Amino acid sequence: LKSAGTPKIEVLAAQDSKIIASSDSFATGSNDWKQINVNFTVPENSEGVLLRTARAYCGDKCPIFGSVLYDDFQLKKASAKTN
Repeated sequence: LKSAGTPKIEVLAAQDSKIIASSDSFATGSNDWKQINVNFTVPENSEGVLLRTARAYCGDKCPIFGSVLYDDFQLKKASAKTN
């Protein structure tokens, strides 16, 4: 993958498409499989979330070349934090 604006995963609230969390940008070049975790809290009264691939902004004319492969998505409920 080659670009100044590399992809990342974003998590959005389904009702208003507001970004809840995002991953770090993906590494450039050829790489082995890498696990990416994105921790987020779903807003109250939410009906769901959206996952999308976005790019870091790198200008109006910013080419991207190569491939990104996805495998084995998992959504897991984290245990509640106690204070």
